[in-house]
Amino acid sequence: EPLLQFNPAFKSSQELKDLVAQGIIGEETKRAFGDIKLFDHQVEAIEKGTQGQGFVVTSGTGSGKSLTYLATVFDHILKMGDKPKGIKAFLVYPMNALINSQEQEIKKFEMRYLRSFVGTKGSEASEPAAVEQEILELRERTGMKFPITFRKYTGQEGDEARETIRSEQPDIILTNYMMLELIMTRQ
Repeated sequence: EPLLQFNPAFKSSQELKDLVAQGIIGEETKRAFGDIKLFDHQVEAIEKGTQGQGFVVTSGTGSGKSLTYLATVFDHILKMGDKPKGIKAFLVYPMNALINSQEQEIKKFEMRYLRSFVGTKGSEASEPAAVEQEILELRERTGMKFPITFRKYTGQEGDEARETIRSEQPDIILTNYMMLELIMTRQ
């Protein structure tokens, strides 16, 4: 017999601009994520995270779990003002494929952030090369750059990429548990 399952509908809630108005997140965080409507579980998690409380989100595929912790981390970094150099967050994933995928999502947030200064929304580029190209064009056009730095460290990077991470000390490192252990135990 075939198995039929229905995806549950996630309960819609507030928009990011509502969270800005309530003082839960800052305007700069909204710039990165754009004008989006959130689900209840996202609002609850972001509220907890921005208040320094821990949270666990367990919900189905496509429910915006990543947005809950990214919004919390981004908001923390963006509210720092003159932030000190150094790593502020490790995002740890079980597989390198997830790291690569998440890196592309963060680049899309960078693109949205830069677009907000020129007032264009445009269609969401999905190809990594197209996203990279638009980011470069927007940086040149606006003279702005994304105020959050990030790098991935999967163990597959060459010496030059590892040295860049050491010297730049990005705000966020996307990694896996094996590389996190190496980062924490090596001098």
